[in-house]
Order: sequence, then structure tokens, then C-alpha cells
Amino acid sequence: MIDLAFRSAALGGALSLAACAAGAAELNSVKVGNWKVAAYSDDASGGFSHCASHAAYRSGVGLLFSVNKNLDWSLGFQAQRWSMKKGESYEVRYQVDNGPVRTSKAVAITATLVQMDLPDQASIFNEFRYGRVLKAEGGDERLNFALPDTQFMLAEVLRCADTWRKRAVARNEAAPRLSPAPAGPSDADRRLEATTIAVNLLSRAKVAGFELMQGAELPDKLKAHHAAWRAEGILGTVRVLTGEDGPEKIRGSLISSDAQACPDRFASGAMPDDGGNGLSLFTACDGEKGWAAVYIAVPRQKGGFYVVSLLGKPDRADEVKTVSAAFRSAAGQVAGY
Repeated sequence: MIDLAFRSAALGGALSLAACAAGAAELNSVKVGNWKVAAYSDDASGGFSHCASHAAYRSGVGLLFSVNKNLDWSLGFQAQRWSMKKGESYEVRYQVDNGPVRTSKAVAITATLVQMDLPDQASIFNEFRYGRVLKAEGGDERLNFALPDTQFMLAEVLRCADTWRKRAVARNEAAPRLSPAPAGPSDADRRLEATTIAVNLLSRAKVAGFELMQGAELPDKLKAHHAAWRAEGILGTVRVLTGEDGPEKIRGSLISSDAQACPDRFASGAMPDDGGNGLSLFTACDGEKGWAAVYIAVPRQKGGFYVVSLLGKPDRADEVKTVSAAFRSAAGQVAGY
């Protein structure tokens, strides 16, 4: 499973791309640049199996990325001219741009499709997000693939898989229960949920060049936040609040906390809320240790709120407001209301 902090966030284990080739039912699809992103069902059960993206190339070899219901990710190559024996394995060397050359085992899923697992590492995921060219070698094949729009495509594949797996969980939860439901999501579940929201917001707001942060990269004051990212002098976070606090209590808590932290002149105020049932506010603190911040809180379908924070130095106030406007426009759609 992909580390929660880079699921863009937000993807080891074998992943079945065979369903794509074997004609499994397509549940829905969207276009992201030159990529087709679609959700597929499991032939055996009829339930959700995975989401996959596909792009065709002039070489006659198609490139596929896929995320299954366990949020494992994989890379596939497909060509009608191939004739492989199902289950056979091949050594594939691959490189993104001028990055390190890596070797992996690709397994023939069908006569025309091979699949290989990708390492569960943020650095490799980011290589594909920001890379321009993928070079792959295996057997007699020497292939180059341009990687247009992978930043947004990978975010959409992850969003697709997360959405469909949640629908499957919701259907199962609708059945009679023999035991009490868990009290609430675990911290790992909150990180996954927050990272998915952050990636989808960044994608829909077309924020380029962002870098998701994790572990030791996070300042101590952000350890309690469930997802964090940075881009061009702006720091963003997402928290998943599942309690009963409403917008006014959240607003008061944010203003009070920032006011206490500001050693200089402090200001705060409301901003337009495009969703109508959340909140949007700004705080500002002058001085060397000051900041410009915008907070957006949007309702969570399962109860509670997502609280999105955008922060920068005082001289970055305009950039913070510009990004926040794009986030506010996308927030309702991303949160599902």
C-alpha cells in the first residue's frame, strides 16, 4: 500500500490489471489529458476491483497505471503484437528522466499485457508525478513514453479508487450488524482520507509543483495535522475532524489559537464561503515571525469537517488568497456535497 503521505497522495502487493484486458465491466470513466481513467468491477464478485489509467502511444505499446481496492499500485505495458505465456516473468529496467535506473519483475497477465509492482516509496511516486519521460527496457523492447499530465492523472486514479472502495464499504455497512461499529476512523484512516482530499484539491485547483510532506519533514506544530504539502512558499494542511463541533466553534478555536501565537499585531476576518454550509476565514500576524493564513472548513459526508489550512509569510498573502480562492471553488466537489 502506498504511504499515506504521498498518495497524490495519495499507492506494494500484486495488482490485477488483467480485468482491463479480460473485459471486466467498466463502471465509469473520465478523460485526464491524453489519459483515460476508469473504474472496473471484479468479474467473480461483481464488486469494485480497481481503477486504471491508460494512454496509447505511437510505438503500439500502451502504458497503464492502476490502483486497486486496497490502494496498492502497479504499472503495466500492453501491446497487441506481443505473444506471452500467462504467468511468465520478465526483467524490466526503467528510468524516469535522468533518475536512477531501477529493475523490477514484470509478470505476464495475458498474452499481450505485463504488469509490475512499483516500490512503496514517496520518491518514486513523485518521479512519475513530475517526470517527463519514462524509459523502459525488457527483452528486445526499448521504449520511451512521454508522461503528460501524470500529476493530475495519478491524483484522479487515486480519487477514483478511494471513491469506489468507500461506496463498497457503505453498501456493506448498510447490512444488519452483528457487532458494534468502530467508534471512529483510526489515525491511519484519517491520514489517508486527508491526503486524498489534499491531492484532489491540489489537482482540481491546478496547483503545480506541490510536494507532500511526511514524518520528520513536518514541523512539530503540524504533527497533529493529517496531511501537509508545500509549494512555492505556501504550506498547506488538512485535518479530519469527526467530533460534533460546528463551523462557529471551529472558527473560534482557530482564531483563538492564532491570536495567542501571534507576538505582534493580529487580525482576522471572514471570507466568502462558496459552499454555504462551511466556513472560510483569514488570520494575519505582522512581524518577523508573522504569517498570512486562510482556513477553509467543509462538511464531511460521514460527519464532522475537513479543515484546510493555507499559510505563508506576510509577503505571500496574495499567493495564499489566490490559492484559497481556487480551493474554495473546488472544496464542495471534492468533499462530495
